[in-house]
Amino acid sequence: MDIYEYAILVFFSSWLILTVVFHFPLTGNYKLRVKDPFGIIPDWRFFCPTPIKHNYHILHREFLQNGDTSPWREIQLLPPRSLLDAIWNPGRKSRKSFLDITIELANVASTNKDNENVIIGSVSYLTVLNYISQINSNECSFIQFALMASCSINKSENTELLLLSKVHLIKDEHSTRNT
Repeated sequence: MDIYEYAILVFFSSWLILTVVFHFPLTGNYKLRVKDPFGIIPDWRFFCPTPIKHNYHILHREFLQNGDTSPWREIQLLPPRSLLDAIWNPGRKSRKSFLDITIELANVASTNKDNENVIIGSVSYLTVLNYISQINSNECSFIQFALMASCSINKSENTELLLLSKVHLIKDEHSTRNT
């Protein structure tokens, strides 16, 4: 190897080391960004300037006509991701839409804790309610849902309840859907 190959090797090795140092741990070390005026250190937040730190879960339960209540069940829009998703991922827009709705609902719920009417009248709340009302069983007359958040970085943190909806009538005795 000649001097140019060593220089290239040193450059790319240094770049790799700086990239790892910049991202370890996931929080902190952002002071390096100031010392990188040309932006050559890659940023793991490339497509998302504010990284998502929580996984959101929407759970629902049904109140049956016989008086029983179903257990809480989590909404699963799509199966878990696979390696094939890196090449072909037709469900990515559904996942993104679900994430956008849950983040919006979490924001509406946190900023309007004292005003339940704003929460219930929000587009995100009504979207979730509409979706859940379409997937219930035939014996169900009322539904309720909950929005939960779990930390995606620190797995030891507890899951947090962000919103517990009212119980909503979705079917009256004439089998018409109302909310």
